[in-house]
Amino acid sequence: MGAQEVPPALTSSFGILECEARHGKNFVRRVIEKPAQGETLSNLAFGRYLVTRPVIEQLRDVSAGRDGEIWFIDAVLAHLREGGEVCAFRPTAGKWYTVGNPRSYADAVYAEAAEQQL
Repeated sequence: MGAQEVPPALTSSFGILECEARHGKNFVRRVIEKPAQGETLSNLAFGRYLVTRPVIEQLRDVSAGRDGEIWFIDAVLAHLREGGEVCAFRPTAGKWYTVGNPRSYADAVYAEAAEQQL
């Protein structure tokens, strides 16, 4: 899972990963979707995925949730519950844009337009 640190005051706006370091990698121990203040000390938000076959196979058994939607993160959680491993990776180059609110979405569009010289 692609992950980045966010300001602690903003963790309630993101899915947050709690990880443990092993063999030079960060392994996900817990995933908290938009945690309440004090629910976690982590500020490591996730948002990008490189998906492996075991997680894809979990999707077959995920039940539809609110509004009949199947949530990908439920397959990840099932994979963890069954003893599977998930790693968190923090990109060290580039800029991460969060598009979950109008302001940050506009920032992403503006950055792309500037890159394309539109």
